Amino acid sequence: IMTCETSIDTMIGAIKELRETKNDTILVSLIRSLEENKSNFLLISKKKAKVEEDLSTLERQERNFIEFKTFLANSKVEALSKITNEFLENIGSDIRIKFSGYTLLKSGKVRDKISVSLIRSGLDCGSFGKFSMGEAARVNLATILAMQKLINSNCDTDKGLDLLILDEILEAVDEEGLAFMFNALNQLGNTTLVVSHGNIAESYPHK
Repeated sequence: IMTCETSIDTMIGAIKELRETKNDTILVSLIRSLEENKSNFLLISKKKAKVEEDLSTLERQERNFIEFKTFLANSKVEALSKITNEFLENIGSDIRIKFSGYTLLKSGKVRDKISVSLIRSGLDCGSFGKFSMGEAARVNLATILAMQKLINSNCDTDKGLDLLILDEILEAVDEEGLAFMFNALNQLGNTTLVVSHGNIAESYPHK
């Protein structure tokens, strides 16, 4: 009851003050308030336009960065594909591979996965999962050699990778195939440590 009575007294006082105030004074106050609000609105509108402009610039820069990153990644993917196919030829495989690199989606995001297709006689024969074990081993070896070459091409002369360790990745290759692949490695001049299960003929001329 006391709270309500206090509120009533406050309202009565406000009504009395309004009745005693001239209409002109209220109008002037309202006009002043309107002008202040207009001024604040213009200031805020300018700030909003500046923020939107900055945001648009940043979004454009982000798109450019994503496109550039995709271009760089795909350049490396194309180089890896080219060099891998050269090594596949060197190790006597009729397989060629095709890497599908990064893709810029409509959403603006990047599909950062690399898919591998098998090419034989110029025809796309499906995904890497359809390779036989021997074919997959040859592709693995060629890819490792290609990555080593790419890495070394970006290193100082004395800071590259000059030793390969192949731990049982060639187990699916038969004796004749292994001899051919090791002969190709010898011709390339790579120092390679091969962990195997004795599928190599004792008479094979290791170097």
